[in-house]
Amino acid sequence: MDIHVSEGKTPAELRNPGGFPWRSRRRLMYSVVAFSMACVAWALYKDTDTQVMQATVTMAFGTISAVTGSYVFGAIWEDKR
Repeated sequence: MDIHVSEGKTPAELRNPGGFPWRSRRRLMYSVVAFSMACVAWALYKDTDTQVMQATVTMAFGTISAVTGSYVFGAIWEDKR
């Protein structure tokens, strides 16, 4: 796929015209991962073995996996189009 740079735009800007910029996507991804890790840190800090804490840690790692997988899939999809 040959992308020609025109009108002073970068190839990334030409691939995603009018779309959600990757900088915003990364910022959102980092925010969700940071929140999930804060939840894990809070659960470890509290040091209680309850079902709520176990669910918090499990869901936090599941969320991190889902966000990372979606980000990688989206990047590959964008590059292939």
